[in-house]
Amino acid sequence: MSSVKGDGRGERGRAGERAAQDLLEREGYRIVDTNVRLGRDSGLIGEIDIIAWEGATLCFVEVKTRRGVPGRVFPGEAITLAKQRQIAGLSLTYAAQCGLLTDDADIALRFDVVTVILSPGATPPLVRRAELWRAAFSAPDDF
Repeated sequence: MSSVKGDGRGERGRAGERAAQDLLEREGYRIVDTNVRLGRDSGLIGEIDIIAWEGATLCFVEVKTRRGVPGRVFPGEAITLAKQRQIAGLSLTYAAQCGLLTDDADIALRFDVVTVILSPGATPPLVRRAELWRAAFSAPDDF
């Protein structure tokens, strides 16, 4: 039996999500769920990284983590229009399943992003910077 060594992405991703949760809590968010996967019966594939309340606003937070290597794509640049559509679809499905989209429910929904930069080569991963982008994007118009 041969062993395959992982590339460390899982460990880096977990470090980024921990850093994002810590940042959100310092900013006053109340985290209610993490790593939410909806059933394939919804027709959606993907995961909502963090769901949290900031006051009366329910925030769906995407976490993007990268190593701080010169020339690499900045984490926020990885949130393409296709990724925004996916996050919006998953989030709206989640909100509907929780009964938050009824006419009498007056709940604001928002899409936030936390970008995390890790120090290159550090083991275990070391967070160099974490930034919160409130209202980073809206659901696409044609959604």
